[in-house]
Amino acid sequence: MPHLFQTRPAMAYNFAQRNIAHIRALLQTLMSDIVDAEFAVAELRTGAVEPAVLEALVDVETGIAGVLMLYGEAVVELEYVRRRWPSIDNPPPGQIDPPTASPARLLPATPNPPQATRAPTHPNRPPAAPKLRTGSFHTSEVTPHGAAIGATNLITFSPPYPTAPGIITGLRLVSIAGSGTLRATTHARNITPKHFSIHAHALTHCPSSASWLEIAPDDADLQHGTSSTTQDHPAMEKKRETAEKRANVRVQTWAQGVSAAGFDLCVASGMGSMLFAAEVSWAACAADRPDTVMGTFQTSVPLPRRETGFEAGRFRDEPVKVFLAINRFAASMGSDVNLNSSDIPKEHNDGLSQR
Repeated sequence: MPHLFQTRPAMAYNFAQRNIAHIRALLQTLMSDIVDAEFAVAELRTGAVEPAVLEALVDVETGIAGVLMLYGEAVVELEYVRRRWPSIDNPPPGQIDPPTASPARLLPATPNPPQATRAPTHPNRPPAAPKLRTGSFHTSEVTPHGAAIGATNLITFSPPYPTAPGIITGLRLVSIAGSGTLRATTHARNITPKHFSIHAHALTHCPSSASWLEIAPDDADLQHGTSSTTQDHPAMEKKRETAEKRANVRVQTWAQGVSAAGFDLCVASGMGSMLFAAEVSWAACAADRPDTVMGTFQTSVPLPRRETGFEAGRFRDEPVKVFLAINRFAASMGSDVNLNSSDIPKEHNDGLSQR
């Protein structure tokens, strides 16, 4: 790479940036894997821990250490280029590879809105991609009932995006026997402009389901992300020797202190729960955004009131897209957990019945 730095500094700079992005994505995947391994070890805490499980945990930790080292080297190389060529952040035209240029410069100019919506004038023009799309995935789509504890499915975007969109996921169905540790997770990986992989995983041979929300890359108003309790808390705060081996299951998450500058994301457990780890997906947009409505409902509300209403005619032009996920559940000690959430669109796009 030093030779490339000397001959094509802009190309070397882009190469280092791509390396950092790739390593960052790989590191995120490995962090998810190590959490999976920690859960496996915790599940076996009452008996003899299989050597293979411990070896897998050590391998993942070693892999993360290696990626961190590579990431540090890439950062050093990038800073070297910046110091050697101060104008590298503004290189001459033609020296930046097209795939790494800013997406805003690659997109065509926005057409005149009245002309863009007149189908007779542009009969062959494909429809514009909506800014928000949703979907759901059930593990039985790719594996038979009881065959596996996790499943992955490849989701193809139609139409594709100009650059990779944002994806947030959430659990819609959890079905787990009462004995043992309750664990369920879902995440999206390998996100590209054309497709991504969604994974649903639980310590059970029963099915599970996940939903996802697609956020267009040019939708700057809607921000999103994920937050994990392991970022600022140990994965297991209670001692294994004194922890109750069977406990009630309760976890909930909510936002408070919401303002234009940010908000506080809260995760809590109770009823004697032993919370190993929790990860929360979130999305935020302006309160007066015309094409988006956000809200919650709960089973403690009487049945006739479990509805979310919209202003008359608000979504008249196109079908309502719903992203629905679980943000709170509670189960008594030793009981089976069978939790499902779904929505039923009402007529005229004026609301939803939720269950």
